[in-house]
Parts: sequence; structure tokens; C-alpha cells
Amino acid sequence: MSIDLDRELRATLSRLAETPPPGDLAERSVRGALRRHGRVVATRTALAVTAVVLAIPAGVAAVAARTGGDGRPGGPGPLMAVTSINLLMTDADGSPLPPLPDAGNDYHSLVLDPSTGTYRELEYDTAALSPDGQTVLVAEGNNGVASPYRAGLLDLETGNVRWITLTDEDVRLNPFSARWSPDGGRVLLEREAPKGTDPAAGFAIVDASTLESTYVRIREPASEDVTREGLAWMPDGDGLVGTLYRSAVAESDTSGPIGLRVYDLDGDVVRDIPVAGSAHGERSFAPDGRRVALATGEAVLWTNLARVVDVSSGTVVAEVPLAERSTLLGWYDDDHLVVRPINTDRTGTVAPRPLQVVDLTGRVVRTVPLPDRATDTVAVEIGNADVLRTIGSAVVF
Repeated sequence: MSIDLDRELRATLSRLAETPPPGDLAERSVRGALRRHGRVVATRTALAVTAVVLAIPAGVAAVAARTGGDGRPGGPGPLMAVTSINLLMTDADGSPLPPLPDAGNDYHSLVLDPSTGTYRELEYDTAALSPDGQTVLVAEGNNGVASPYRAGLLDLETGNVRWITLTDEDVRLNPFSARWSPDGGRVLLEREAPKGTDPAAGFAIVDASTLESTYVRIREPASEDVTREGLAWMPDGDGLVGTLYRSAVAESDTSGPIGLRVYDLDGDVVRDIPVAGSAHGERSFAPDGRRVALATGEAVLWTNLARVVDVSSGTVVAEVPLAERSTLLGWYDDDHLVVRPINTDRTGTVAPRPLQVVDLTGRVVRTVPLPDRATDTVAVEIGNADVLRTIGSAVVF
């Protein structure tokens, strides 16, 4: 399936869900989300605009970390921070821009500036702060002549963007699949819409300093009835992990995720973890690296249950019920998850839903308000708060 349709599906489903679909949504949407929900998805195009970087206050006081014997996460100071917020474009009065036949921009982003503790507005579709807080991984475009797909590294101090080459011979990389490595020295990019055992399916590892790219072909086992969707870094940065689904055999197929597959950086399969649930990025792994939190059910949209799995043994060690349908963002510490209850409002006038920190029984131990500016939020990224050189009005918890 083309990256153009992938982009259009991303835009439409983002208006239906609290979290934007992953970079490989097209294959998954046709096979799963569209069939399961019985929707006819209208296509839209988007025109990216030149980046404008504005420092704006977050509009919320820092949330101090708590200590005590009540099971709440604690410590000497904040452990996590909201590092980026991806938004739907809105008019000046806060209402969403209507879909246009040939123009319009679906997204823009707020990214944390660690030097000021405030959020900068970026007119890119997506933005992700590097682990050291110095650089932003951005992506944009609708693959048209006037607005090609692009992914690049934006220097927060200078505002300059170094663009990554996304095409090489028969390979096109999906800019919306870009992910920082745990050490921040590399960027992972997936090939556009890999399918099954396609020998050209694979990924690229880009050196963040030189932008030199190494493309790796994935070697899947032959004659499988499963497909792999999405890739993220393993905690040690020496491997990748993707979510497995059964291959569609009929339009009525409603199978959910059936497990994880771990690859080395040469594209070979290391092992499978046969536990139903899907991983959504590096924050799916606990800080200790020994466990992974998986979303179950309609995970591309939201989940009511998080499943915690021991990475080494593949054993389910906890099932965390969520009181509300939520996006699973990751871990706060080794004993608590961070989730965001979905907000189906798309008027741009309802205050953003706060994040929730929950223990492994599903009990909410803290709520963390987002900036007022974060109405119509479709994705939130969290990261280590130790990148902050000043707290300012950043969302920390």
C-alpha cells in the first residue's frame, strides 16, 4: 500500500482516536481497524508549512514528585517530563481547521525546550525530543510535489534542520516511523509499508551526527501466516522489536496482536514472545529493561487493559485494568505506568485530559495536567526529566 494512503489514513483516524496511528498504519488499517469498525475512511491531503519556532509558556505549574508509604511514586525530584505533544491544527479561536480538498495541515507540535522549561510550537506533523534534549526529530509532508515527505533533525538552539535522505534505489523510508535510539546517537526508519516476507522489507539506521544511513533487509521465517507491524528499539539499543498479527485470510478476520518479534540489527529474527498485546515504542519497556507493557485489544486506538510481560521468559507478570479507555504512554518508574484517558471531543474547546500514573493493579495514584494549549492532542511523548536545565512551566512528574 502506498505511503500516500498511509498518510491519509493517519490523518483521518487521528480525528477518531486519542493517539495517532503508527507509521505503518496503512497495512494495519485495511486489515484491522477499518474492518473492525466498519468505517469507510474518507481520504484527505495535507500541505505542510514552513516551520516557525515560538517559545510559549506551558500554562501549568510543575507537579512535584511525592514520597511516602501510600504506594505513590516518589523520589527526590521529578523523574519524567512531557517532552512533546502532537496536535491537530486549529484556528485562532481554538476550533479545528476543517478538512480541505487540496490543502490544510492536520498536525503541529509542541516540544519541550529544556533550557527554558517552556514548549516551542513547531509546524511539523510530528516532533520527538532527543534523549539529551538538544535535538528534535521532525516529520512532515503529504508526498506531493509542493509538500514531499521529509524527516529531519532540528537543532533547538539554531533552528536549523538537517534532512534525512528517504529514498535509495528501490527503497523508500517512511518518515513517520522515525524513532530515536535509547542513546540518542541513531535514528530508526522503516521501509515504506513492508509486506509479509517481502525480501526488500527492512529498516534503516541513520547516524545522528553524519546522517549516514545503513539499510538492512529483514529476513522473516518462510511460509508464515503472520505479519509484523511497527518497529521500536530494544532497551539496550542492540536490537529491535515489532508486534505480530495473524495474516488476514478474510474480510471478517478480527485477530488482535498475538505477540512480539525481536530482531538483531542485521535483520535476523532473534526470538518471538508469544503474548497477546502490542508494543508502542521504547517507553513500552520498564526502566529496568526486564519488562514490557503491552496494550491489548484495539491497541491502535486505545486499550482497557495493559499486560506486563517479563522480556526474558515471556511470562505475563501482571494484567493492569484501566478504568477508562486510554492510550498507554509508557512507564513512570519500575512500578507505575503512565496512561492518557482518551478525549473524543474534537471541538478544540474542551480542556485536555490529564495523564494518569497507575500502579500495577490499575489504581490511579496521580494525575498530571497537560498545558491548556494541548487541546486536540493526538499524541504525547514522555521522557526523562533530567534533561531539564530549568523547570520553568514544563510538565514534570
